[in-house]
Amino acid sequence: MDSARRSMMRPSVDPYGNIRSGIPAPLTAKKPTPAARLRQSFAGPQQFLNAPRNSLYPSQSLNAPPSASKPGSAAFGRTPMRNSVRGGHQWAAGRQSLLPSTPALSHALKDPRNNRDKAFQQTMRNVIFAWLQESQFQGTISRQTLLSPTAKDFRGIFEHLIGLLDPTYVFGEKGKKFEDEVVPVLKVHQYPFADSVDKKWLAAPASMHSWPSLLAMLHWLVELSKARYAYLDSSEPSLQDLDQVPENFDDENHHAALAFHYYTDAYGIFLSGADDFSEQDQYLENRYARKDESVLSELESFKTEYQALSSEYQQLTEKPAPIIDLESENASMRKDKKKFEDYLAHCETRKQRVLDAISKEEKEIVVDTANLQKLREEQDRLAVVVKEQNLSPEEVSQMNSEQEMLSRAVEELRRKNAEASNQMRSLEVALAKRSENVEQAIDEYTDFLDRLGLFPTVPPPLPPTDLRLEINFASSNPRELVRRSVNGQGADLKNDIKTALDSVADYLRREHQRLEDEVVTVEQELDEVTVETDKVEEEIFEVERRTGNVQEEAEAIRVATQQETLMSNGEAVRLQKELAHARTVALANGVGVKSRLQALQIAYQEQIERVDRLKDETVRMILKSSSDIAVFKEEVSGHLNHLRQYAEEN
Repeated sequence: MDSARRSMMRPSVDPYGNIRSGIPAPLTAKKPTPAARLRQSFAGPQQFLNAPRNSLYPSQSLNAPPSASKPGSAAFGRTPMRNSVRGGHQWAAGRQSLLPSTPALSHALKDPRNNRDKAFQQTMRNVIFAWLQESQFQGTISRQTLLSPTAKDFRGIFEHLIGLLDPTYVFGEKGKKFEDEVVPVLKVHQYPFADSVDKKWLAAPASMHSWPSLLAMLHWLVELSKARYAYLDSSEPSLQDLDQVPENFDDENHHAALAFHYYTDAYGIFLSGADDFSEQDQYLENRYARKDESVLSELESFKTEYQALSSEYQQLTEKPAPIIDLESENASMRKDKKKFEDYLAHCETRKQRVLDAISKEEKEIVVDTANLQKLREEQDRLAVVVKEQNLSPEEVSQMNSEQEMLSRAVEELRRKNAEASNQMRSLEVALAKRSENVEQAIDEYTDFLDRLGLFPTVPPPLPPTDLRLEINFASSNPRELVRRSVNGQGADLKNDIKTALDSVADYLRREHQRLEDEVVTVEQELDEVTVETDKVEEEIFEVERRTGNVQEEAEAIRVATQQETLMSNGEAVRLQKELAHARTVALANGVGVKSRLQALQIAYQEQIERVDRLKDETVRMILKSSSDIAVFKEEVSGHLNHLRQYAEEN
């Protein structure tokens, strides 16, 4: 396969350290597994080999094929699994063990179970008997057998249980005795009390001192095999079952299952003599392509959901938060509540005044009724007196004429009374309208005071004047119809209230003029700061330009120094060559050339000193330039900070 195709597969390393079938089981009764589930396969036959071989993949009992030499296992789990072609057993030479070996203990652990209790033994026998029947034990088994088993019965039960845990293991291989295999097998399956099992017990397992421990050991194997089959029947990803790998997966076990399936099929084809793995490559590529399609479809759904959520979020963020409107509405309602409470207090006061006026009128009506009754009684008395009097015809005629005059006067008075009543009703209607208008005007006046911040008193620095007004229609004095709320006295609208409002208006006009002057002053200062900022920016630009020039000069000096150094090095090399030549000539010509040699040495030393001096001067110039640049930057930063502070303060 090419590198691109290999990169699609995960490493085929067993992530469980080759111990997946060694799941410890608790000492609890489990629900029996149906026989139909036990008949499913644990492994498959070898497809490309005729003899057991050592697998390239670490041995795992979950994917290992059953051994053909195991007696009595033909009826238990012969359906092959797709992801296994391995053979051999876990204790074969050169094979890795199914489980990590238990470290050797200095002494055998004591079994904490009450193995000699009759009731506990009966429970263990029932569990073992039920599991042997459910797992299709090939031998003859009964409850009596578990009371006093023979060596043959114990061997059959033990081999059957081990076969359930590891179908590839073969008892008696390489001439081993059964008694010598029991303890190692138990240690491999991590039976915690394997060291307490004596192989001498196996000759007579039904003896009184050995059978309780052996029965407890068989019960532990039964619970372990139940746990194994429960694990195999589960949908755990660690099973690495190819049929359970979903379309979209991220679990390492699913990648390992695909890789193991690919390796086994490709290795089988390789062992059959072929070298074409295109079918396996195509299957793996198609499988990951389906995974990619599933991921892309899920990504598209996520994108769609993200766009919907983004649009919803944008709609929510474009508008102000509902709590802001609610808070403003709450503040407005609180103000309205305070106004209504004040208005209710005003109405209660007015109601009390009206009730007092009504009570006063009722008292007056009672007094007038009593007076009217007295007048009627006086009229009746006078009528009786008139009847008793002895009047002449002239007196009667005079009285009749006076009566007619009085009647006409009474009619005139009644007419005037009716006109006065009509006029009074009209005036009452007009008074009611005027009263309503006045109350509305007072309410608007109070609302304006609240909106202008003059409620309940004028704020400082003005004098604390209470401008609140209220109506008192019960008063008979016109000056007290509108009175102050603070003291209940009549209010002089023209002299007191209007004067106070004029002073407030003058103060607000002066304050407005002062604020406009301050705005103009701030704008002028802002313009000055802007001009100063432009000047500083120009200075910064000039300094940056000068800094660039200094850097260019430093770079030119550095380049020149390098060139001079190269030339000096070349000159030194030339002088060294001449010196070597002079030495050679001196050796050849004798002491006559010592003066030339000394001259060359002096010239070489001067050249070296010159190079060192140039290096020192270059370094000093670079350091000086860097120091000047740093000082200038600090000064510019200080000016900018001072300018920023000045702008923030003003």
